[in-house]
Amino acid sequence: MRDHTSASPRVSHLQQQQQPPPLHHRHHHLLLLLLLLQLLHPHVGPPILCWATRPTFTCPTSCACSSGGSVGHSAGTSPVHVVDVAGVHVKCSGAGFSSVPEDLPAATSRLLLDANLIASLPPAVLRHLPALRELDLSGNRLEAISPGAFDGAARSLELLDLSANRLRSLRPAALAGLGPAVGMFLHGNPWHCDCELAAALARVTVLGPGNREEMKKEVAPQLPEGGPGTPFEDDLGSTTL
Repeated sequence: MRDHTSASPRVSHLQQQQQPPPLHHRHHHLLLLLLLLQLLHPHVGPPILCWATRPTFTCPTSCACSSGGSVGHSAGTSPVHVVDVAGVHVKCSGAGFSSVPEDLPAATSRLLLDANLIASLPPAVLRHLPALRELDLSGNRLEAISPGAFDGAARSLELLDLSANRLRSLRPAALAGLGPAVGMFLHGNPWHCDCELAAALARVTVLGPGNREEMKKEVAPQLPEGGPGTPFEDDLGSTTL
């Protein structure tokens, strides 16, 4: 009967030979190759060597983050580090937040905070998110938006969802810095007719289900019938939808 025990070391040795060399050995071989090329072609400038490291960010607890195809998820109390490439998408939907998380990645371009318990937005709450393009705050308990709440993100913001909250009015100062290119979803709020709301809506592009007339009925149901004639309705009628 053939003894297989003596073959085991040989097989193990062959397996070791088939394994790729360690990373530091490969870097060493690459360096030798570059030096050889420099000797053979001295007229060519010296090679520039760099081993780039990709930055990372921390995903907030109870949120999911994705960027450039890489995805990280944070559950419980253990944050996850994810590769930071271009824009970062952060999903904190239905996570029980009562305020906007402070430990959001600075490169966040899309932030989903829908179905949480946020009741107000304090001034400059987004100051650390200069690349933010989309913010979803739908389905929260928003009753007030402080003046300057969007400072820091106003120039980059393109889409803002405030639908299905408890907003009754908006002051123009609350939307300071936002231009007409910003699309806003505002339906599903108990709007109250006032001139401040009309002035605020005139600064942005209102999106959502229905046309301008339906938006008028939702925002200002107490307006008298008879067509235009009140400053509020005239202002709202000029709002881009």
